Amino acid sequence: MIQGATAYAGTSPLTFTTRLDVLRDAIKQVQVSKFRPNAVIVSPTTWRDIELSKDSGNSYQRDPMTSVSRVWGLPVIPTTSIADGVFLVGDLSRAASLFAREAAQVAFARSDSSNFQKNMVTAKATERLALVITNPTAMRYGSF
Repeated sequence: MIQGATAYAGTSPLTFTTRLDVLRDAIKQVQVSKFRPNAVIVSPTTWRDIELSKDSGNSYQRDPMTSVSRVWGLPVIPTTSIADGVFLVGDLSRAASLFAREAAQVAFARSDSSNFQKNMVTAKATERLALVITNPTAMRYGSF
């Protein structure tokens, strides 16, 4: 489960036979929730499998000459932060809000361990943030 997102429900009377079909249906579910999807997130392995998928005539379902990672007009973000076989589709700009509790702070010290003897400086940077999911229906997650 992806924290804060709404689970994909494949309730269409149509039969979805490919991953591309499932992604298009998830996009529709976000749109019906009155949001405008702006990204698809999948693992690098899942994205490779989608790119290499072929139809019954052994032709690629996607144009292999395309250098842009897009599906159904949306940019695809391959990341290892999501499990293989799982997807997240959503209006990511309206799904969550980022709050800064404390502004960025940077501190420098020469008195850490042997820094003075070695003519070194230690730097420490901190910032306290909170990401709050404000519109869970703006995102759909599921597995293929």
